[in-house]
Amino acid sequence: MLFALVLPLLAAAPSQAVTCLPVPDAVVVLGDKAVAEYRASLKPDAKAPSVSAAPANAQLLLRLIWTAAGRKDPIKALDPFMARAFTWSLGGDAIAQQALTEWAKDDSMPKTLRAAIAGRCSTKGNTVTCAAAKGPRLVLEKQDGCWRWTAFVAGD
Repeated sequence: MLFALVLPLLAAAPSQAVTCLPVPDAVVVLGDKAVAEYRASLKPDAKAPSVSAAPANAQLLLRLIWTAAGRKDPIKALDPFMARAFTWSLGGDAIAQQALTEWAKDDSMPKTLRAAIAGRCSTKGNTVTCAAAKGPRLVLEKQDGCWRWTAFVAGD
């Protein structure tokens, strides 16, 4: 009898890929219900690449970043998905807000980001790297059991 009651609850529980999605601070302060509603509202565009070479729990984040880059205001849409310590320039400060400020000056950045995600992805340990044939690479790192977008940078 208990099994019959618990099974539907487990089936309705969000996957780890969903519960690991980053949430903006402005939503977090509103409480658990707001966080759950925010995460439930995140849906990748149907045209987003499958990124099947990435681990299953990283695929949703990659597809959401690709979708955000195609939004009307991509800079604002990308912000919640970025780790606050974010590498965007080798030798520069690892600060997400600086990356967003610089990207806002470059109309081609969203297209370049989408090309990286649609390019080739590879996984090595706790790092997923996606890159087009030319251009910067996107990096996700697994931190505390969750995938985080930590870099979008050219060069080695």
